[in-house]
Amino acid sequence: MTAAEILNFLPCANNYDIQVKMFETYIKFVSAIWIIVNWPDPVEDAYNTMICRAFFEFKSETDESIGEHCSAEDVTTFGEFYSAMTSKMLSKHSCDEDHLNH
Repeated sequence: MTAAEILNFLPCANNYDIQVKMFETYIKFVSAIWIIVNWPDPVEDAYNTMICRAFFEFKSETDESIGEHCSAEDVTTFGEFYSAMTSKMLSKHSCDEDHLNH
């Protein structure tokens, strides 16, 4: 997804502070996923838990950034976008709220 596409549905993101925070959050997320995926001989349940936590942490940090600079409606809009974009991956790894408590 391009920056223009994001700004189309989330115009409040056209703000330096939110863009920097979202970029930092994205880099942390991608780095975490890379480490998890490349971990030698992972235990499947632990692997799934780590993947889920990375996704949940990304969502939480992004919600926080959007919430600081945008409206509650924008946070909801991002949540709907996030759900649509990640539902297959979260389902594949059986991600639910229980993974936050492991």
